[in-house]
Amino acid sequence: MKKFLSRFLLFVGLMALLICSLALIPLNKDNYLLEQENKNGLLQQTSSPRIILLGGSNCAFGYDSKMLSDSTCLPVINMGLHAGLGLKFILDNYLQYAQPEDIIVLSPEYDHFINNGAYGEKSLADLFWEQPCKYVSHMNSYQLCVIFKNTPACIKEKFRYFFFADKIMGESIYVRHSFNEHGDVVAHWNKSNTYKSSDVGVRYQETPKVNRNFICYFSQMMKKMNENNIHVVFYPPVISKSAYLNEKDDIESIVSALEHDSVPFMCPVMDFVYEDSLFFDTKYHLNKIGAQKRTMQIVNMLGSDGINSGRN
Repeated sequence: MKKFLSRFLLFVGLMALLICSLALIPLNKDNYLLEQENKNGLLQQTSSPRIILLGGSNCAFGYDSKMLSDSTCLPVINMGLHAGLGLKFILDNYLQYAQPEDIIVLSPEYDHFINNGAYGEKSLADLFWEQPCKYVSHMNSYQLCVIFKNTPACIKEKFRYFFFADKIMGESIYVRHSFNEHGDVVAHWNKSNTYKSSDVGVRYQETPKVNRNFICYFSQMMKKMNENNIHVVFYPPVISKSAYLNEKDDIESIVSALEHDSVPFMCPVMDFVYEDSLFFDTKYHLNKIGAQKRTMQIVNMLGSDGINSGRN
């Protein structure tokens, strides 16, 4: 029995080593998620006071950061990348580079507050395996489970990209070079919309339920940032009108839970419900006109909320 157990554990160990070795194969150098490195570099290089846009891809596709910077006379860094990284990762990653007097415009996707959306999806595993030693210390058990669960899919995708990168990427905008120097996705600005109201549909594999435990944690994080002289303005994410109508009950439940834990949005949800014609390819991804509309709306709101610009 001991001999069998020793052989079994050796086999398991070898398989784990093989899986980890395969997972560590680098992503394609133009992979969309590797823009995280550039964004972190901007955080390291830019001194406060500065405006930092935090959220998932609704931020990446949702701003004209140059317009925002010109309007406020402050440097702007768009840290938005992918909702699938999870809100916990997004906040933890920023806090490594936080500075007093930072102005955080925080607009996470609604999905971050439903079920375990705050802890990420496959995208988190994809990014984790690029620099596991860097990221592992910030992961909790939920995030590590996400990584473990999605590692086989990560390996499979890496092999697909290795053999068929040109065919898969083609003219896709979901590549690293689609971002400008501020961190905005702009490669789609001159392309036609593909988003349709019929694109809304089943969103969750499980029955959607507001994650009140995470909202409690989120409330503590917000307080911690404010105590460290980091000014957080918490706005709803932009979302298409058709998607809002389809998800209205879930969104209202999220709003109620946030208010219960004293972390309400700083404006009504409807302020950021836009017509479908302003969206490029998903319910969260604005086209150029939509991004500029949202940017000017944020400029006006920051002024109304008493956020000082960089003007002397």
